[in-house]
Order: sequence, then structure tokens, then C-alpha cells
Amino acid sequence: MIKNMKNINYIISLGVVLSIISLSLVFQDFRVDGKNNTASGFWPFNDSSEKDIISYSVRSPIFAEGEIKQDKDVILVNIPWNVDVADMKTIIKTSAGATTTLITNDGGLISSEINIYRVKAEDGSTKDYKVVFLGGSSVVSPNKISTCEDLQNIALNINSSADYFLANNIDCSGKEFKPIGGNGTPFRGNLLGNGFTISNINIPLKNSGDYRYGGLFGVLAGNVRDIKIINGNAYIPWSEGNYTVALGGIAGMQLSGSTIINSSYSGVLDSRNDTGGLVGISYGNIIESYTSGKFSAGYYSSRKYGTHVNVGGLVGVQGSTGKIADSYSNAQVSTDAGYPSCIEQAGGLVANASGKIINSYFSGKVFGEGLSCRDYNYKGGLVSSGYLGTSSVAIQNSYWDVTVSGVRESAGGVGKNTAEMKNVSTYNGWSSNIWNIIEGSYPIFK
Repeated sequence: MIKNMKNINYIISLGVVLSIISLSLVFQDFRVDGKNNTASGFWPFNDSSEKDIISYSVRSPIFAEGEIKQDKDVILVNIPWNVDVADMKTIIKTSAGATTTLITNDGGLISSEINIYRVKAEDGSTKDYKVVFLGGSSVVSPNKISTCEDLQNIALNINSSADYFLANNIDCSGKEFKPIGGNGTPFRGNLLGNGFTISNINIPLKNSGDYRYGGLFGVLAGNVRDIKIINGNAYIPWSEGNYTVALGGIAGMQLSGSTIINSSYSGVLDSRNDTGGLVGISYGNIIESYTSGKFSAGYYSSRKYGTHVNVGGLVGVQGSTGKIADSYSNAQVSTDAGYPSCIEQAGGLVANASGKIINSYFSGKVFGEGLSCRDYNYKGGLVSSGYLGTSSVAIQNSYWDVTVSGVRESAGGVGKNTAEMKNVSTYNGWSSNIWNIIEGSYPIFK
């Protein structure tokens, strides 16, 4: 009897030990990013189909650890804007047995800021991660923007190349906002939205000092990332029509070398001259951005006899160094009236284009019927088909909805009916890392 009891005790003790070991394995934590998150799987055995990036960091001349967004297969890395990513050493830890390959960057436009890694599991299956270098991290102690006043006060330090970031949603209700930077004093810094919004911003462009260009920024020479403006209202009062040059939701003028990425404007724009949903006149890069609302230019917008009026869903006038990639607009674009000796152009994405438009589309309405502009009046579904500077534009894999826009002409791009615009096959070659393309819907960003 006693012998049997000893055997039973031994078996029970062994079972307890094995249970403890098993539990310790089951609840083992895995570090997947700089925030000590735990992995979704518990068992520490090798699965030949596992293909996750467990950690991502860069070193030399600084250290920065990526925040991995597993739900979107995106890795966000905060580093100073002025650090050359190409000079840094990348350290990637993957699932056991998996390998990584740098397969592409964002169309070659800003290879130092967006890269795509393909992770290959042991069984041959793959998964792509988009690595985005945000800039403005705590490494360089950028300027925090918490209120509309903070945003306006960026103009007080306009001659610097400082970094700024939104710390929360900003409501500019009840305030008249003056454009940041102007001709001769452009904004040369960097503004990061951090996923927050700027709402109810009211920008009446007046002849006050250097403010001949209107928008959140008057003249932009720096970089804007992840800025979302909702319910915006930028316009030129009738009494000020003689003094202005261009109007845009993000910037009146964008200089060469400047980049606007993952940003948007939703609201109203009204002016007498070159007007664009994001930028009035652009010589820079616009990437993964979009607009919605109502944008108009012409005599009745400002009560000014205009000789040249260009209005587009994204850009009014695009210079030869300008690039638009992976962007769209569903705005209503119109030239409302002009003067008997005038030129009016309205385009779904761009009115007067001389640069590049890649993997982009327009699904809004174009009105180009100036009531008084009898000499030259043009409209285009993607780009105006008319008088100025459209012959040199290079357009690749870009489309407009001929049914909704009411326009079958364009200086480039391919017009398709609504059913075709919502057909997945239309967008062959577009990046699945950027676009969410679903049958029966227009493409949207991931």
C-alpha cells in the first residue's frame, strides 16, 4: 500500500513540473516592436508558413526602432528628417526560418522615405511590409502643435528648417488663418500630422504683406506628411482679387524638391486664378494624397477680370518638375465665369500640366463653361485638353470617370465609365501596398 502511494506521489509531482514547463512556454512573450507588445501566437514551435517581421531598427548615425502595425503590415520609423536613410544600417528580425528582400520603393520618387520589404517563409509563401520613415521623432525634439494658435505661430519661425508635428486634432473654428510662408519667405521645415486632423480652417487670402499665395502654406519649400484638412474654406475676397497669384488647400505654391505625402484637403476653394485642391501651382511631389469638396475659379469667384484661370482637383498648374503619384480626387471642379478676353481651363486632377501623373484617378464632376469667357474655354477629365502647356505632360496608368465627370476629353490618361472605374482589372500594376482595390468600388488608400 505504501509503495503504491509513493508511485502516485511521484507521478503527481512529475505532472506538476511538466504543467509548469508547458505553461511557461504557452505564455512566453515575444517582443515585436519598441513598445514591448506581445505576439499574437503563443506556441514557440517553428511554423514553416510564418512570415512576420518581429522587429525592425536602424542604426548609425542614430538609433531608431520601428513600430510595427501588424494589422496593416506597416512599420513606422521615426527618424530626423535630415538623416540620410541610405547611410543607415538596417537590422530586421523575422519569424524563424523566414528571409527578407527589399523589393521596391515608392515608384522611385522618394526612395529614402518609403521602402517595401518582402518576407518569405520556409514554405515559400510571402508577405509584404511597407516601411515608412516619418521624421520628426523625439530624437530631434521637434515642435509640438496642439492648438490652432500653435499652427499659426509656425510663421514666426519661418526662416528656420524646423520640424513640427500635430499632438492632437486641431479645430480652427472662429479664426482667420494667415498662410504660413510666402513669396521670398517659403516654409522650409517639415510638418507631420501623426494621424490627427485640422478642421474648420478659414483662410481669406488678403493683400497683407507677402500673402499673395493662399492655403495652409503660402509657399512650400519643405515637406508635409499625413496632414488631413477637413471642412476647410480658403478663398480670395472680391476686393483682394488684384493682388493674388494662386490658391490651394495645402499650399498656394509648392517649390521643386518639396513633397506632400499621405495628405488631404476636404472643403471649399474659391479664387480668380490658379487653384488646386492641394496646390495652386506645383513644381514638387504629391504622393498618396486626395481631395474632395468644391473648387472653383473665375470672375464671379473674385470679381476680377482674369486673363488666365486654371483649376484642378489636385493642382491648378503643374510645372515640368512636378510629380503626382498614387493620388485621387472626387471633387467638383469648375471655372464659373471669366472675361471676354481670357483663358479658362478646368481639369479633374490638373488644369495645366507639364510634369508627371502616375497611378492616379479622378471620379468627380468637371464644369468648364465660363459664362463670359468666349475666347478660350477648355476642360478635361484628367487634365485640361486645351490651350496651355499640356502637350508635355507624362501620364501613366491614370484614369477618370467619363460618366460622372461629364467629360470625354483629356490631354492624357484613359477615360472609363463608372462600371469600368470600379472594376479591379482597370488598376493592374497599381501597388497593393498602397491601394485597397475592391470590385464594385473606387480604389481607396489602405
